[in-house]
Amino acid sequence: MGSVLVRGLLRAAIFEPSQIRAFSRGRERLEVLARETGIVACSHAGAALENAQTVVLAVKPAQLASAVQDFGSHFQPHQTLI
Repeated sequence: MGSVLVRGLLRAAIFEPSQIRAFSRGRERLEVLARETGIVACSHAGAALENAQTVVLAVKPAQLASAVQDFGSHFQPHQTLI
């Protein structure tokens, strides 16, 4: 789900690859996406949110609760969550 968003944002030239930081529990798939697109693959949720202005949680509904647990303590008041 997230990889489609990343590729679309890059294809539309909305962001440069270096402006996108991503975290996934599926580390292998994330590393492939990073190699193919040039985005920054982060090893933990906190690193993905560091200095972010906008955060997109691209997860299936069944994964939302665990994603919030991973990211929850790292959100900052100034960040926009989508």
